[in-house]
Amino acid sequence: MRMSRTFMVSLTLEEVQQTLILVSLGGASEFKREEQRYDYVIEHFGAGGDKYLGGENLLEMMAFEVFKRNKDILREQNISFTKPYECIEFLGSELLLSNSREAKINMVNLIQKLRAFWERDSFDERVFDGEVKVDLYDNNANKIAGVELEVNENRYI
Repeated sequence: MRMSRTFMVSLTLEEVQQTLILVSLGGASEFKREEQRYDYVIEHFGAGGDKYLGGENLLEMMAFEVFKRNKDILREQNISFTKPYECIEFLGSELLLSNSREAKINMVNLIQKLRAFWERDSFDERVFDGEVKVDLYDNNANKIAGVELEVNENRYI
């Protein structure tokens, strides 16, 4: 579960008191420099919001949807993948879903390829030309290089 947290740290640098605020979003942290000194304490009352709304969770859900849309190719090649907690099983998924090491690696490999979709500067440009090539493992732990999976970017924008 990813939660955002804020911490206040005071440092003395060259005899000038500066307050730095660290904002942690569960994956990427950033420092903010405050020029003023405050006389009060920030209290953390708890984290809230949707615990499944975050960059990595969105990538997992996107990868699951890509796998789901390419289920025929995966079934032919005996390739399985994992189901993120917040996703719903689909008709015929019992043959494709697994918690095996190969299924977990397949999910990670596809997520690495899909990361470029979310990290681009503009959603006007296309990252994939309708497909993505990814190295996957079948249920017998054999590597299958360059499996072509169809990706419709318009579905995820």
